[in-house]
Amino acid sequence: MKKLLLALAFLYPLTAHAETVINTTTGSAIVTKSAPLLPAFGNACTPTNCTGFYAGAFMAGNGTNADIVGNGLNGSVFAGGGIPGLTVGYQFANGTYFLGAEASIGYQVNVATTTNGVQSNEQGVFAQEGIKVGGNISGLLGQQASITIPNALVNQLISPYAGVWAVERGFANGWATGAGATFDISPRMFIDLRYEYINYGSATAGALNFNAENLVLVGLNYKF
Repeated sequence: MKKLLLALAFLYPLTAHAETVINTTTGSAIVTKSAPLLPAFGNACTPTNCTGFYAGAFMAGNGTNADIVGNGLNGSVFAGGGIPGLTVGYQFANGTYFLGAEASIGYQVNVATTTNGVQSNEQGVFAQEGIKVGGNISGLLGQQASITIPNALVNQLISPYAGVWAVERGFANGWATGAGATFDISPRMFIDLRYEYINYGSATAGALNFNAENLVLVGLNYKF
């Protein structure tokens, strides 16, 4: 108990302080307010202010065999497998401008897929690091913005964005470009929805040669 009290006594000056004002008429001291010097967490996340470090989990569907860009085929966003994973990052979002940097790591599963009679195998670690840039549409384009978003989404929208990521897989490395949007769902939680097109140049997974992948990703993040 003595050690606990000593620790609290040490931390108290860091967590709160009092401002004192001297009354020039009476000469007495008046304590005006107490405020934290080192808050435990940053500001709560809102559609107009969601700046800070965050961490979360995601699920990506590898739609490489889906007919997203006219390639092919099975018509499922998980046609090439699913990628569960974890994400950490930092973002600046003030309701007008949005800038973020993040790193993710996952593992692709459910990959026994066949394209044009040839079996592919992309199972393994999936890692990527990238940046995201965007902002409020009306704030960036003005009140005459030609894009209309339903009010139900506008009320929770933090920002649409475009991004670029470096991607590392067991069979190849590549570059991803994509676009998405973040939505506030609670004072500390937000959802990230996006599409990525990954270009490997030329890659081989199992018996299949290909140069690109299409991912659809849903992430749930906690802002500190």
